[in-house]
Amino acid sequence: MRIRRLALALGVVASLLVTQGTVARAETPITPANAQAAEACLAADNVWVVVQDQTGKQAGGCATEFTNGRAALISAGFTVTGTDFIESINGHPVAANHFWSYWNGEVDGTDIDWTFSEVGATLSTPQPGTVEGWHYVDWTAGPATAPDWPMNPLEPPRISTPVTRVLGDHTGDRVADIYAIDGQGRLQFFAGSTTGGLTHLGQVGAGWGAMTYITQVADVDGDGRSDLLARRGDDNSLWLFRSTGNGYLSGWKKVGQNWGGMDMIVPVGSLDGSSTQYVVARRASDGALFRYVMTPNGLTGIAHIGKNWNGMTQLLSVGDFTGDGRSDLLAIRGDGTLWMYAGAPGANIASGRQVGRGWDGFALAFSPGDLSGDGRPDLVGKRNDGTLFTYVNRIGSWSLPRQIATGTQAYTLMA
Repeated sequence: MRIRRLALALGVVASLLVTQGTVARAETPITPANAQAAEACLAADNVWVVVQDQTGKQAGGCATEFTNGRAALISAGFTVTGTDFIESINGHPVAANHFWSYWNGEVDGTDIDWTFSEVGATLSTPQPGTVEGWHYVDWTAGPATAPDWPMNPLEPPRISTPVTRVLGDHTGDRVADIYAIDGQGRLQFFAGSTTGGLTHLGQVGAGWGAMTYITQVADVDGDGRSDLLARRGDDNSLWLFRSTGNGYLSGWKKVGQNWGGMDMIVPVGSLDGSSTQYVVARRASDGALFRYVMTPNGLTGIAHIGKNWNGMTQLLSVGDFTGDGRSDLLAIRGDGTLWMYAGAPGANIASGRQVGRGWDGFALAFSPGDLSGDGRPDLVGKRNDGTLFTYVNRIGSWSLPRQIATGTQAYTLMA
């Protein structure tokens, strides 16, 4: 970590502290974040904000709005009081001999060039791809110091979480969680919420860069936990990974081979209303649609259920969208319209009807499971600018979008 200059006299800081006074407020927890999340944020030309208290505890967030330093703090998810002089961050107030020192940083590989800000937060102009730093310091102990960098890698604790038998829930709160693979092949884990955004809990795997497809599936191995299906690119084999709790997975078994010809693979649940779980896949060469039965021993019972699906850019499922007890298939056409194909007797699909539009601006659409708390899987869309939204499955219609994340462009796959 390099410090380039320190240009604000400590006496000036002291006078500011006297005029502002001590603000006593309860502290609120800060969403933890780490170096991997910072890399993704900076790669998307956003601004990463790191906040470090006097004990060395760090928190961070990605700011997509950074007209000034205060706006960046708020956009990154921190609560702030004070305008040009920041009185508190997440309820942590200035106090006798202490203040929030403010820094601007330019990342250089694994190092950073920190510059002590000579202007207040509302007068600064953060630049895309840079870091904003806030360090709670004691000015009587000497010159202010910048936050530590790089941030420490974060991993969720390896604990056994409650078994809920809910699709996509790995933390035991009955709410779906989300996986993402970053540009370095690391598997990142995000806890879902029914009201707010995703919380990045940390890295739960490495070496996932070889995967060309991942999707969450209902419990396959019989332990009550949601599992994950993935295709490996080097040999186009299909693998099931068993959930072990709190986002961690263990390699389980190979369930398919020679899947390179399929460009879309979608777990759809029960197309016929039975306990049988199905997977639908599209063959890239001719747009033919096939159905498979998902079992602990692999995919069996192949059946041809459609043709000429070449015009679809994405396939997905939110389970039962019609309320008839059968899972349904969703498809996005090239013109951005969203269509629903209802599950039918015999585990087939019926004729489609339009249930949305404007999806040509989304790079990815998928369903990790229930993100609203009503027990029904919901829809998630990743917009081309990296903003992530969720839409509640209201049986035949969708809620208004709720933003749950930003800066996700650097993730190659999400599920």
